[in-house]
Amino acid sequence: MKTLLFLSLSFLGLINGCHEQKPLNVPQQGDTISIGYKERYSNTTNDITLKFDSVLEDSRCPDGATCVWAGNAKVQLVLGLNNKKDTFALNTNANMPSGDNFVTANGYKISLIDLSPHLKLNEDIHLPQSYRVEISINK
Repeated sequence: MKTLLFLSLSFLGLINGCHEQKPLNVPQQGDTISIGYKERYSNTTNDITLKFDSVLEDSRCPDGATCVWAGNAKVQLVLGLNNKKDTFALNTNANMPSGDNFVTANGYKISLIDLSPHLKLNEDIHLPQSYRVEISINK
């Protein structure tokens, strides 16, 4: 009985080992990544790092409120590519005169998809460390 169990588990391990495993931290075209406040995303295959550096502003309309406009949140990111660092800001509202919700650098398009959490009516402002950005990186 023990031999049968051992052979069964060995066979399952062999089958699982035959599947192609995707490398960690390598987004596919159109995928998004989530980065916490002051955290760094690394893609060693393409020698890219992206750090969520700070929230420069968050004037988005709270969930449950009626606002004249949607508001905006602006985040600062630091891109490391080929041993060179660039700092840039992205907005959640693509129609802001102070900037876009994407940047193009060295052939990569980096887009801000979302900043969470969203404020709720009658809720205190979030601590910076509670923020996460959702980013799309495409080549």
